[in-house]
Amino acid sequence: MTLSSLTCPLPVQKATRTPPPDFELLEQAIELFDDGQFTTSLQGTLRHMFPERSIPEGPTGSFTFPQGSSRVTVRWDDAGLTVSVPLVRLPSGGRATAALRYLLTAVSGSGQLHQPRLHGEDVQLEFQDRLSRLHPYKVVQVLRQAPVEADNADDWMVDQFGASPLEREPITPLDQEEFARAETIWRTHWSEVEELLKEVQRKRSMFLLNETTA
Repeated sequence: MTLSSLTCPLPVQKATRTPPPDFELLEQAIELFDDGQFTTSLQGTLRHMFPERSIPEGPTGSFTFPQGSSRVTVRWDDAGLTVSVPLVRLPSGGRATAALRYLLTAVSGSGQLHQPRLHGEDVQLEFQDRLSRLHPYKVVQVLRQAPVEADNADDWMVDQFGASPLEREPITPLDQEEFARAETIWRTHWSEVEELLKEVQRKRSMFLLNETTA
């Protein structure tokens, strides 16, 4: 059987749609920052990034939002802004040393705004800075990159080093009907990939092999 294309079924579950960000709010936040209104600038930046959320008006505030399996906590007061993302609890023995080496070489980095921090045996990705240094673009970068970094690293550390998940966002399980649809999609996909690999072997085509593995 020669395939002309892969099957592309509809998603099993519909993604939650959030309102699009208001970029006028971001421009206003930049102007407020340039005028020295740092707290108001930060709040405007957060309203730009989280249009569906009510951002506290006062000089202090906090909220938590999910990103994949991570929970991100944002807190601010007169001293500055703190963003923290729980990562893992380190294992015991030599595996902890290997896990820390991975954190230092793969997760932390010079010039990176967020960095891993160790609290006892718990590792979090954290960012802290004074309000006067929080240009809106810096806030946007931290809140976009740190949760993704944590979401990519936590499963790897659990599997490779025996670390324990830390304060993870629970995953909503599929019901029986959704599971059956997901299983059908899974089996169909890999059946088609197997046919493509057979086609690669028949044609001995490096181009087709590269496209299939991609």
